[in-house]
Amino acid sequence: MAPKVAVLLLLVFFPFNTWAGERITLDQVMDKVIENSFDVAIAEKDIQISEAGKRETLSLYYPAIKGKWNSEYIRDLTGSDGDLTSVGNSVFGEPTSYRNSYTLNAEWLLYDFGARANKLAFAEKDIAARSVARIQSIRDIKLKALQLYTELLHISRELAAKKTLLGFQKELFFASERLQQAGMLFKVDMVDDMLNTIKTVNTIDELQGKLQKTLHELSLFTREPYQGENIEIGDFTEINTGREPFSEEKVPESRIYELEIEKKQNELAILKKSWLPRFDFYSGYIWYGKDTGSYVHSIENIQDQNYIIGISASFSFFSGFKTRARIEKVNFEIEKLKLEKDKNLYELTKRYRTTDQSVTTLAEEITSRKEMIHKTTEKLSMAERLMVEKVTGQKEFLNQKIELANEQLALQQAEININSARIRLMLLSTGTH
Repeated sequence: MAPKVAVLLLLVFFPFNTWAGERITLDQVMDKVIENSFDVAIAEKDIQISEAGKRETLSLYYPAIKGKWNSEYIRDLTGSDGDLTSVGNSVFGEPTSYRNSYTLNAEWLLYDFGARANKLAFAEKDIAARSVARIQSIRDIKLKALQLYTELLHISRELAAKKTLLGFQKELFFASERLQQAGMLFKVDMVDDMLNTIKTVNTIDELQGKLQKTLHELSLFTREPYQGENIEIGDFTEINTGREPFSEEKVPESRIYELEIEKKQNELAILKKSWLPRFDFYSGYIWYGKDTGSYVHSIENIQDQNYIIGISASFSFFSGFKTRARIEKVNFEIEKLKLEKDKNLYELTKRYRTTDQSVTTLAEEITSRKEMIHKTTEKLSMAERLMVEKVTGQKEFLNQKIELANEQLALQQAEININSARIRLMLLSTGTH
């Protein structure tokens, strides 16, 4: 053997590390991505914000009580001792003095034709919409994790298969070398076997790079460090892939848009009721004290002044067509939400049906590949018998082993795809409860 070929073979047939360390499964990955997802954390915070908004709306059912303290000095510039005259909030003719007052006021909404109830219903629907949005966020992050995990399974299984294949190709090369030295094989055939082996080594290097890259991408979701080839990737068969039938009415997208439309309808009702009068109960208690020469005495002179109680009715006669424009705007927003709902449900349904069709196609492919493996196994048995009888049979036997290894890899990849598709179907059919 030429020295260059020998050196090349030493580079080709270096031992690969196949030791398996930490083991991860899809369940573990799903738990970690949910725990560390910013989208899920934001969705949970949105729920808390909406709940606080509801508590704010509930305040409309309670009276508002306010206190106000005024301490002032007034100086009369006219020097008049005439009668007091009041114009708006200003009082004229009052002598120079120190004045102090404390007012305690209460206001309570009595009746607004149901606008307050519509505001509460709006707040409750907002909480429900945020809760469903959290379910949607969890589903979406699971789908992303599934995509990465599927890619990891493909790479890790192909990497293991290529390492096994490399061993067969090494044996095949040495068998070809012996046949070539015996004059039973052309040198070009031996070189072809060596080149195929080198290609496999290059493929293994590429797969190791892809494995590192995909593990890094996964760690960005889980925030867990992964150590390359020391990671064992668990199969999909370890989780339950059962699912409920897909229903457009049950998926998060449908419920979110329904709630958003109902919120807009509540907003529309509130706007329409703003044209109707509002009735409020109000009351006030006033303490007052003054003195013409001493601020301290004005404080000491504070005493009960008066108490008021009453009912008010407020009515907006004209607002420059602002309310009418807002009503028109909300109606358009409702129409837009309905279109967005139809669009999102159409895309989700299309995605589900496409995945479901791929399951059917993959099932047929798996059946076909299993049949192919069965035939290849029979050919391998025949080649093994020939190998016992003559040297040339060893090469045929190894070629059959390589063919079987490739078929088994193709079957394994198809099984990964079908299991991944089934889990995707399960996630896409996730309901709101």
